[in-house]
Amino acid sequence: MYKIKHLTKSYGQTIALKNISFELLKGKITSIYGPNGAGKSTLVKILSGVEKVSEGKVIFNGVNMNFSGYRDALKAGISYMPQDFGLMPNLTGWENIKIAHNQLKKLLWYNEDKSISSRHDIEKIINFDLSFFNNKVEDLTNYQKQILAIYKAVSFDSIVYIFDESTTNLNHNDFRKFSGLLNDLKSHGISILFISHKIDEVFDISDEIIVIRNGESIYQKTIEGADKEEVISLFHSNDKASKKKKIELPDLPPYKIYCKIKEKIELNFTLYKGETVTIDTGDTSLNQQIGYEIYDWLGKHTTNEVGIIPGNRIAEGIYPNLSIKDNLITNAQQHYKEVLIKNKEVEALNLVAERLELKYDNWDQSINDLSGGNQQKIVFGRWMIADFDILILIEPTSGIDLKSKDIIHNTILQMANSGKSFILITSDEGEKLKLNAKNIEVSELC
Repeated sequence: MYKIKHLTKSYGQTIALKNISFELLKGKITSIYGPNGAGKSTLVKILSGVEKVSEGKVIFNGVNMNFSGYRDALKAGISYMPQDFGLMPNLTGWENIKIAHNQLKKLLWYNEDKSISSRHDIEKIINFDLSFFNNKVEDLTNYQKQILAIYKAVSFDSIVYIFDESTTNLNHNDFRKFSGLLNDLKSHGISILFISHKIDEVFDISDEIIVIRNGESIYQKTIEGADKEEVISLFHSNDKASKKKKIELPDLPPYKIYCKIKEKIELNFTLYKGETVTIDTGDTSLNQQIGYEIYDWLGKHTTNEVGIIPGNRIAEGIYPNLSIKDNLITNAQQHYKEVLIKNKEVEALNLVAERLELKYDNWDQSINDLSGGNQQKIVFGRWMIADFDILILIEPTSGIDLKSKDIIHNTILQMANSGKSFILITSDEGEKLKLNAKNIEVSELC
């Protein structure tokens, strides 16, 4: 169906992919797994026509393809969901879907066509509340954007579907629905390429797993013949920080937090220094909204230094027009209302780079040049420089590899040991356990 033979992709002297070969089989799910910066997103951009091949062949239905863009791939029967969702923020969800379908008709204007044909009864299969599709994308949570992007991808009658980090904001129940959708696609003979950093999901949903690292394929097996622990061992960092003895803190007054969310949710709890708490209503979208509401409430009603790791790294976390250095120190400049003294600035930057194991060329390099995992480390690292009392963590390790996740988790544990407090909003149950997070009960009001 879709064969990749000896595929290589270079950007100048940098080799992003080297001699990659595999085949997407009819009615099968192939998962690509690997650390950030491994070349996964570059690979799917090539398969969906967004990027060009440097060497090798991309063969679709027996024909060597050279797509000029995503529209060509879409017309050929390849539907792609990018990890940044690929949505237009100033339009509603339904308008985004209709405009996407207009691509196939080569329309230069918006066509208000209410009928979107598909062989799949998507709404029945996907089983999500889609009422928010009538709202503008800019008003949606990351969770809602993810559901919309999934729906948009499968609304096409394609024969290949590519999902790049399509489950980062989905909880366990949501993933079961998504899994049911993919199984339905498989039953129609559809080929699926699935990319995720959630190893349990990869083993749960896949027929085949391919692991790439540093742009090369290092592991390729059917899921029956693959070993989860073996795959994890390829990337897992040493977990030393969590084993460090907890620092005994003086008897300090706790933080009292009380706020209402849209007059339906009441939060009333005590947050102790060095403690991590988690809030879970069972609704991923509402959980994320609560995280932002708490951040706003703390800023208005307390004198504590409060920070936030936002749920959307690309739209809310990084400053794409700034360098790595400027992205790291921006909160410190706001926090102290002055530029850090030069030698202290360099010292702080080097400490963050060392502790978070940042991979970069130089401090003046654009943050856009970095992998998603390294960008997330910088979003987190800026609060290490700026300092804080309470840090709101909204999906803090969403879409990043195991090693990067471990580094951030261990740093959070170290900071908690020294008295920093955290409010965690996450769809990753393992993350709650790793960070020793205490669950906060949520009261629903009439």
